[in-house]
Amino acid sequence: DGLEGKITIFSSCEVGRDIELLKKLVNKSKTRAIFAYNLEVEDWYINIAGFLIYDRLFNTTWPPRKIAEKVALTLKTAGIRPESGKHSKKPVLVCVTKHGVFPPQKKGRLKICPISKITLYFQLFQCP
Repeated sequence: DGLEGKITIFSSCEVGRDIELLKKLVNKSKTRAIFAYNLEVEDWYINIAGFLIYDRLFNTTWPPRKIAEKVALTLKTAGIRPESGKHSKKPVLVCVTKHGVFPPQKKGRLKICPISKITLYFQLFQCP
């Protein structure tokens, strides 16, 4: 019950590489959405992306999928890429809800990151 209806943000690790794990977390915890990164990103990038995510969470009524889409588009338009992802064309921000994954994932293309190698930092928000 503790996470039900809330937004979970993994803000400093690459837990977003393991989409299946995130789907299980969404289903088991009944969280509304999980935001994560699919690669290790630098603090400066997390600060910018986090500001944009929080702004949209608190100042719009958009669903999480739309927030992820708009934040990814804003970062892309501004040319903001983490050093670790500057050669990747995919957004590094991942959003998983019970309705799906943004950006849509192609099977067999993601390297699964074992949970034992990740320090999980997250923040919880109750959205309207």
